[in-house]
Amino acid sequence: MSLAGALQAGPTSTRRGPRCSVHTLLRSLPNVESRALATMLDDNGWLGSDIAKVIRSEVGVTISGTTIQRHRRGDCSCEPV
Repeated sequence: MSLAGALQAGPTSTRRGPRCSVHTLLRSLPNVESRALATMLDDNGWLGSDIAKVIRSEVGVTISGTTIQRHRRGDCSCEPV
């Protein structure tokens, strides 16, 4: 298949494996905390590394800024949004 043919056919891969850590965390937190985290994720004023620091200190979950950024870009193992 040519590149043009592949472009026309569209992506064929599907996300595999467990949900990303951010998705799992969002689902496990109480509603108020989950909404607060979702708001932080949507706010470009918060850096991924800053969000990760807050999660580590306030929730006690080890997560990296890279994981946060991957989730924000939609490059994680969550379903496409």
